[in-house]
Amino acid sequence: MVPKSRFILNLWTCPVRLVTWELEAGNRSKINSIFFADTYAVNDKYNGNSDAIFRGGQSVAQLDPTIMISAMAAVTKSVSFAITNTTYIPPYILARTWGTLDHMTGGRVAWNIVTGYSTSAAQAMGKDSVTPHDKRYAEAHEYMGIMYSFWEGSWEDNAQLFSAEKGANDLSKIHKITFNGE
Repeated sequence: MVPKSRFILNLWTCPVRLVTWELEAGNRSKINSIFFADTYAVNDKYNGNSDAIFRGGQSVAQLDPTIMISAMAAVTKSVSFAITNTTYIPPYILARTWGTLDHMTGGRVAWNIVTGYSTSAAQAMGKDSVTPHDKRYAEAHEYMGIMYSFWEGSWEDNAQLFSAEKGANDLSKIHKITFNGE
């Protein structure tokens, strides 16, 4: 499924140590951030079909940057990472993924929130077509409200106790997130 990547051509053939070695070299060179423009499908916007995209290898069958960043963050303490992600993923799953990345990188990860424009990406995520522009942005606003609820409202900072007397968690500091929206 992953024949090439635009991050490094033939990345799928490279052992993880090569990717981490390159990041270590970048770290020594004082690179401060790496941006991944992720996509869920081949871009369908070039002359109405994807033939040229496949020929050129741009945005074709990329590795998942959320997984790559976990490995990359382990070999550097100064490089930050940013990824584009659409709002196609259910909010709880993406909140969990980004929360994990935040912890694994020591806060060195950023999310470039995008609403998607590609019909092929929408179809890859089970939609018939791209949602109209204004509706996409309204949905993204609502989506971010849910995400912030998970991150900022579900667990208070000192909810975890790990105490023999009181148990693992203070239940009064864990809050269920409910949402009623579109």
